[in-house]
Amino acid sequence: QDKSGEYTKKWIPELSGLSKPLLHKPWEAPNELLKHAGITLGDTYPHRIVTDLNAERKQSLNNVLDMRRKSQQFNDEKGYDIITLPNDSKSVVFTKKEYRINSSGTKIEMTRRNGTKVDAKADRRRGGNIKRNTK
Repeated sequence: QDKSGEYTKKWIPELSGLSKPLLHKPWEAPNELLKHAGITLGDTYPHRIVTDLNAERKQSLNNVLDMRRKSQQFNDEKGYDIITLPNDSKSVVFTKKEYRINSSGTKIEMTRRNGTKVDAKADRRRGGNIKRNTK
């Protein structure tokens, strides 16, 4: 989103001495280059917060699903969120597929028409047909 690096260099001047390839990931820079740029990780610039993005993503997904299981009154039978509007009426709103659970708290898996499981994001990129499976 900041391909040129101008925004980052303007608002995070402590990184301005790094080249574009390292500007958005200073933790990958060799120590000698960090030293030359005046950066000491953990002192003049913080250490990387997330080191295993896949593990953090999985933990976040599990936390959301646990919360949704404890709040079944806010899920409809298809796994969508139910919200209360200011006039006290209820409305169903879009819920990401990965967060949808059925009434027993089981994650609603997406399957192809032939019954095989699908990675919903990959399937959307390919334009595939998927259906809900609440087994």
